[in-house]
Amino acid sequence: MTLWNRVFLQQNREHYRPASFVVTGASYEGYGDGTVAYHLTGNIAGREEDFTPRFAKGARPQSVNDLLRIYPKGTEIGVVFNPEVSGMTSLNGEELRVIQAGPAFWEEESRSLRQAALLTFAPIPLATGLFLTIRRMNHRHRAKPKDISTRL
Repeated sequence: MTLWNRVFLQQNREHYRPASFVVTGASYEGYGDGTVAYHLTGNIAGREEDFTPRFAKGARPQSVNDLLRIYPKGTEIGVVFNPEVSGMTSLNGEELRVIQAGPAFWEEESRSLRQAALLTFAPIPLATGLFLTIRRMNHRHRAKPKDISTRL
């Protein structure tokens, strides 16, 4: 999950509640450019919802049958659910209404947020320091202009 989505989750944490997503179906669509769109259809507290499970790159499903083999109808998946987020809300390609979650979700999410922030912002002072060092070195080695009056 991206840094900005993790920030969104933390800012809206009080609106997310633990829930159980019960699988009732699946959808899978492949596009000509090689991208795919897939999700599970199911119920959370009697309300129909869509959920996009996360997979490792090599383990992504290749069809509806793959999805239903991994998550057969009737499977219960632990999620956190924010009914205030529109089902159409997707930031950076990640759905934020229904998110798969284990018992330690918020602790893991806080740790992941700190790591993502460090990876995002740590290079800035390093790059600035490197830039200023190189700039200072260039100024020192620049040739001083010669005074023409001393030659005459």
